[in-house]
Amino acid sequence: RVVTASELIESLLRDRLLHETTGGGVTVSGGEPALQPDFTAELIGELRRLGVHTAVETAGNVPWPDLKQAVAEADLILFDFKHAEPAVHAGWTGAPNEVIVANLRRLSAEAAASGQQLVVRIPLIPGANSDLAVLAGMAEVLAGLPHLDGVELLPYHNLGVPKYGALRREYAMPEVSSPTSEELRVAAGIFREAGLEVKLESEG
Repeated sequence: RVVTASELIESLLRDRLLHETTGGGVTVSGGEPALQPDFTAELIGELRRLGVHTAVETAGNVPWPDLKQAVAEADLILFDFKHAEPAVHAGWTGAPNEVIVANLRRLSAEAAASGQQLVVRIPLIPGANSDLAVLAGMAEVLAGLPHLDGVELLPYHNLGVPKYGALRREYAMPEVSSPTSEELRVAAGIFREAGLEVKLESEG
């Protein structure tokens, strides 16, 4: 349904006590929030003025002016990063990653100047980006950023399989399993060796 930023804020503020007691806030995700930069900027800006902690999660594959506008007032930027190689990235997602990496570098520089938190999130998918050489390439890109507060490794899971079945749709990767604890540990080590702070879901 279509809502205005003011209408959505009114709904979100019903949970304000929960935000204040847990240290939480509001995350604008999607879809891609930067595809609606005016709305996202208005929403985030007003929430911030009301003292609500805000985050924007983005895949970064949008024109820079739209991305900059959408995240300008957010306390935290969560940036999805899936692969360092443009051609391989295109094979898995349908789009190369040059715009994504360029936007990540710009955001990093902006965050360094503004004091915003910037965290990169990597979905760790066996067969797609879990190879050690691939992870090393991703770590190299991230280690070269002007500023980064951390890396979150998100292990692939197949919890969506039953949903696809209920919708009578074919699940594209039924044979892919979640990374093991040891695989996650090794992956985290690659990023830590590059001087990056790493957080795993299992570490809380």
